[in-house]
Amino acid sequence: MTSSFARKFAVAGIIIGTAAALLWWYVRIFNPFHLPTLAQAPLNYRAPFLYWFVNDSVVVLCPGTFLHIFTLEMRGWFSWFMWILAVFLNGPIYYAIGLVIETVMKRIHGGSATAK
Repeated sequence: MTSSFARKFAVAGIIIGTAAALLWWYVRIFNPFHLPTLAQAPLNYRAPFLYWFVNDSVVVLCPGTFLHIFTLEMRGWFSWFMWILAVFLNGPIYYAIGLVIETVMKRIHGGSATAK
């Protein structure tokens, strides 16, 4: 029997992964932070804090993005395929995290973690 809490967590993981992928696509295509190109940037240039926060949060919230190590600087359909794979890998990862959280909650509360 599967856990309802873990299934909901897995669905949330897929939704979060989709949101992270769309956010990354938006930043890459539309450049809302107005980042300079390598030729325009001075040697001591640092990207805005919000850009680094978005960048780091995508990696933390969508662990499947580590697959992009294998597709560095690849563009086109293969890059999009890896994003889709990363989003769908989020489901099992978040499901496992949901099972761990539910087990901890059961041990702490001594019974059903999802009891009403």
